[in-house]
Amino acid sequence: INVGGWTGNFIGMNSLSQLQPGYYGGLQRYPFNNALKGGMDWSGNGRGCNMLTGWFVVDKVTYTLADLTAIDLRFEQHCEGAGPALHGAIHWVKP
Repeated sequence: INVGGWTGNFIGMNSLSQLQPGYYGGLQRYPFNNALKGGMDWSGNGRGCNMLTGWFVVDKVTYTLADLTAIDLRFEQHCEGAGPALHGAIHWVKP
């Protein structure tokens, strides 16, 4: 997902061919994540995490065949082991 100079990667565990509604927790930075759990990364405008922990929740997702057409997703990302977190929500519909 690309929004105004920011990029989000939200990857489910390798046993899924597509993201499904639900909680994805105990995540590390994509693409250095554990494939059995999934991974994530929100970065841009010269900002990002070297070491990342977090979670995301897919509230709703729609596909047409294998093509993602809409998603509602919430996430929390911690950088470098810090307590304060970045929280975000994405509502995306394919134009």
